[in-house]
Amino acid sequence: MPTFQILDADLVKQPFTPNPDPAKGEKQDLANELLADVLEALLKKVGTRAYGAASSMPVSDTTVLSSPIIAGEVLLHASEKMYVAAVAETGTPTITDETGIPLEAGEKFHMQITTGQRIAAIRDLVDGVLHIAPVL
Repeated sequence: MPTFQILDADLVKQPFTPNPDPAKGEKQDLANELLADVLEALLKKVGTRAYGAASSMPVSDTTVLSSPIIAGEVLLHASEKMYVAAVAETGTPTITDETGIPLEAGEKFHMQITTGQRIAAIRDLVDGVLHIAPVL
């Protein structure tokens, strides 16, 4: 097994700055700068969302469809238990409790969609209202 000699020159003390102050010209090391940049980007992505005007549609025992939505994500808010799905811009799809995503009464749910898709919904036991807000 090879051995390595440690020289006193290798043990030069480096000043430790736990929270460098850029105003004083202090710098973080590259790894910490990259980590800070990544965390900042993630927080911007996950942080508070901006929403467009919400629309509401009554939901009954037959599949109802929203208008095509120009957004990549929507916030869904159900007044009663129902099942929802993102569907194509055209056609007349039907959804069931087996093919839709269940939303409980009062639940808010973010769904990623493709621009132009519609939201389909059908009730569970009681008619309700589905509120759809596009994420800007």
